[in-house]
Amino acid sequence: MTPSDAAAPAAFARLVGISRQAVVELQLRGTLTRGATLGRWLREYTGQLRATAAGRAGALTDSRRLLDEARAAEVAARNAERRRTMA
Repeated sequence: MTPSDAAAPAAFARLVGISRQAVVELQLRGTLTRGATLGRWLREYTGQLRATAAGRAGALTDSRRLLDEARAAEVAARNAERRRTMA
């Protein structure tokens, strides 16, 4: 198996230690490019892992961002109300 070989879900799953179904799901989400080489899939997969670890990817990250924005808006509204009552 070399990086220039055509990627196959079963072989890639064995290489990175995930299930074949997980590989298919990565393809469906667009993380892994269909018809690409093993080397490209490896770069795409590790790129996704890095982005997730850094908090830049995924639904959970989006949820956290929305929660943080809502909390910030709540604090800003509370502070504005306090300023109005102090004036």
